[in-house]
This record gives sequence, C-alpha cells and structure tokens, in this order.
Amino acid sequence: MESVAKRRVWQGMIPIELQLSGNDSIELLASATLPEPFQTFYMLVPRVSYLPFVTNKIKEQWLDPMLSMSGTRVAAPGTAGGNGTTGIRETDMWFEYKKQPLKWHYPVGLLYDMLVSSNSSNDTTELPWSLTLHVRKFPQPAKVVPNPSVQSMRDMVMAMIKEADFIRNGSTKRVMGLAKSDQMQLLDGIEDHSFEKFFAIHSTIVTTVSGGNSHHGQGGKQRNGGPKAIPIRFYMASESAQDAADGKEPSALSAAAAAGAGAAGGGGDVAQFHISQYPVPPL
Repeated sequence: MESVAKRRVWQGMIPIELQLSGNDSIELLASATLPEPFQTFYMLVPRVSYLPFVTNKIKEQWLDPMLSMSGTRVAAPGTAGGNGTTGIRETDMWFEYKKQPLKWHYPVGLLYDMLVSSNSSNDTTELPWSLTLHVRKFPQPAKVVPNPSVQSMRDMVMAMIKEADFIRNGSTKRVMGLAKSDQMQLLDGIEDHSFEKFFAIHSTIVTTVSGGNSHHGQGGKQRNGGPKAIPIRFYMASESAQDAADGKEPSALSAAAAAGAGAAGGGGDVAQFHISQYPVPPL
C-alpha cells in the first residue's frame, strides 16, 4: 500500500502551456508573432520536478527547431555575432505566471498549488497551466534567483536531502555514506523522473518501522524502527505570489519587499522557506 501511494504521488503531472514572451520574440525573430506551428508549446511536467530540469527539453523540442526553421542565427547574450548556434542558453530561461516570475528552486507542483489551486476564487482548475517563457533579461528588481542551471538545481536538491537526513537521524552520515554513484543516481532519479532510480537509493537512507529496519543514531546507540524526528519544510507565500493567484498586479508593498530582498543580497526570496522538525512519539 505504501509503495502504491508513493508511486501515485510520484506520477502526479501538470500539463503546461508555454508561450514565448512578446519582447523576446521580437528580439529573436523581429516579430511578436511566432511562426506556425511554434506559437505554443505543450508539455507534461512532474509535480515533484523543478523547472531547470525541463529547460533542455523546451530548448531542443521547441526553441531550436523554431529558430532553425526561420533561418535565424542569434548571438548569445554578451557575445559578438552569431556562431551558427541559436544563442539561447538554458541559464537565461525564466518563467512567468500573470506577471509573477516563478521561483525555479520550488517544486513545480508547489508553484501550481500556491499560485492556482490555493486561490479560492477559482471555480475551475486552470489546466493546462498557461505560463510565459522568457529567454532574455531577468526581471529587475530581482524577483527570482538569476541564471538557473541543472547543476545548481541538483546541488540544491542534494543540500535539502542532507538537511532532512540531519533532522531525521541527528547526522548526515546516511547520505554522506552513499557511494558517489548512488548520490548521482538519487539526483538522476529526480532529474529524469525515474521512480525506480530514485527509490532504489531513497529506501536505503529513509527506513520505515514497517520494514523492520533499524539504524544507529548519535553516539552510536541503536534506534529500533523509525527516525528520531520527521523533517518538515514550510514554504511561505509572498504577497506578490498571492496577488498573482488573485489575478492582480503586484502591489507596491510586495514590489518594495522584492527590491529590498535583492538589495540585501537575498537573490529574490531564495530563503522563503523554513525547515522544522516534528519529534516522533515513542511507540
């Protein structure tokens, strides 16, 4: 039963409808209207995945063919002249929903729930989820961490796994004790959305009482059964996110808060979450 529940959660998908920003379209193709059949791009994105893990697919299956068919050769930002490539870098891509930049370090399912599902004024679910893709000029003032990449996303995921391991067991020995190949497989499972890859390793670092497993806590003392605490991650919706969910323009207060975060080196809300723990009661 537990395996069935895990698989159903893992297999959750959100259909997304992408349109290229009009300004970016003009810069790339000298036209605000994209050629057929490239005006809209549809894709299914796993709820447990992250936006940097789908940018390569968007580039290879949508943007590159579109520019190739149009005969466009665009120099990458900051370079002089074309070199035969499209000039679109995955690290320049960012997404927007109702003028609200999406935080790429948040799970896709969480973004959808915060901005769409949590809006009580919606009588119907917005599916497919209509997003705008930008490939130039990150928003200013900083509302999202710039230059996302697959490697930076993998590093952030591994950091979260280590944080959870420390709360669960009092140390990061279980994760740090994994072979390098196992750590890579764990991250590959998330990036490739492979249930088998991910849980083959996940099951060795997160044990359950029902499985009859035991492990050692701090000081080498054996704990029979489950963890010492359950790690919980809380995400706090900003006022600007709620404005987007309500279909309103970002307020002056939320814009000022975003500007303050950027000026303070916060990278635009990168720390809008809180790690907590819930002690496991004795059996």
